[in-house]
Amino acid sequence: MAALTRIGEFLLFTLQVIWTVVLVLTSYVLGRPLGGHALKIGRISPLLLTLHDVRYSGALYQRDYTYTFTATSLSVAFHLPRPSYPRWFTLSSHSLFYVSSTSDISVSTLDVTFWVFPYLARRTAGQWASVELDGFRIRVHKSNATPYWIQKLRQNVVTALLQGKIYRLDDFWTKVQFAGVSESFAPGRSVRRRRKGVHRDAPPPSTNTDTDELRISASARQLHLHNTEGRVYTFGVVDAQLRRDWDQDRGSFVLVVEEARWVKVHWLFQRTPTPWWSQIVTSITQFPLDVAHVLRHPMSTVNIYATRTDITFDEFRIRDASLVVQALTILRAKTANMGINWVDVLFDAVIHTFVRP
Repeated sequence: MAALTRIGEFLLFTLQVIWTVVLVLTSYVLGRPLGGHALKIGRISPLLLTLHDVRYSGALYQRDYTYTFTATSLSVAFHLPRPSYPRWFTLSSHSLFYVSSTSDISVSTLDVTFWVFPYLARRTAGQWASVELDGFRIRVHKSNATPYWIQKLRQNVVTALLQGKIYRLDDFWTKVQFAGVSESFAPGRSVRRRRKGVHRDAPPPSTNTDTDELRISASARQLHLHNTEGRVYTFGVVDAQLRRDWDQDRGSFVLVVEEARWVKVHWLFQRTPTPWWSQIVTSITQFPLDVAHVLRHPMSTVNIYATRTDITFDEFRIRDASLVVQALTILRAKTANMGINWVDVLFDAVIHTFVRP
C-alpha cells in the first residue's frame, strides 16, 4: 500500500511538472502570461544553442508567493564522452537573478556538467551532474519566512555539524562585542584568492557609535564534515556574524563561505573492484530508477562547488536559528539517555561560576 502511495505521488508530481512546462512554453508562444506563468526571451542563437535576456515570472499558493527569474544568457552544449572525461552535456548561464516574496538570489556564473556512467568512469560516486557556482548570493528578508530549500540546506549542514564527524578543522575562533560597534566586519582575511570575480564588499558598518548593539562573530578555516548519509562538506573559509540592535529591537545575520564543496563519497560496497561490464549492466538497468530519483530528490544526484557564497538575513531572530534549536534538542536527548538531570547541571554551573570563582 505504501509503495502504491509513493508511485501515485511520483506520478502526480511528474504531471505537475509537465503541465507547468506546457504553460511556460505556451505563454512564450502567445506572448502573454498564462496560468500565472510568463516567459520572455530577448534573442535566440540557434547555432550556438544560446538564449539571451531570459525572463520568467510565476506565482504559487494562490499567488501569495511570486517570483521572477532573469539571466543574461543561457546556453547548452553537447560533447562526445571520453573515458577520462565522460561529460556529454553542459549548461552554462551568466548573471542569474531570482527575486521572490521571501528572498533574493543572484549568481555570477553557473556551470552544470552532466556525466555518462559517472560511477563506471570513477568521476563521481554515482552523481549524474556537477554544479559549479561563482558569486552565489542569498538575501533572506525575514528569518521566520525562510524559503523551504534554504531551511533544508541549513538543516543538513547543522545536522552534519552536530551529528556527523569533523575530519578537519585548522582554526576556529569567536568574538563578542557590546555597544558602540562602528568598524566593519571583513570576512575572509586570511584568504584573498578569488575566481572569475572579485568580491571585496563587506556588511555595512554601523553608523551610530552610540547604538546599544551586540555583535557575535565566528570564523573557521578548513572545516571538513562528514554526515551520516555519505556526504562530505568542505569549507575553506567560514565567517559568520550576528548583530542585535537593542534600540531598534531587531537583528541581522551574515554568513560568508569560500571554497565550499558538497560531494557524495563512495560507500564501502562501491569501493570494491567489479568488472566494467557488470557496472555498465547495473547502470543501464537502474537508469529508470535514477530518473525517478532525480525528479523526487534532484539535489541528491549532484555534487556542488561554490567559490564564494554570501548569505544575509535582513531580520534575524535567535529562535529561528536551526543551530541553536537542534543543538539544544540533541544535547537534551543525549543527557536524558545518560541519566543527567538538567536542573542539577545548571545549579552546579551557577555554584562554580559565582560561588566558587
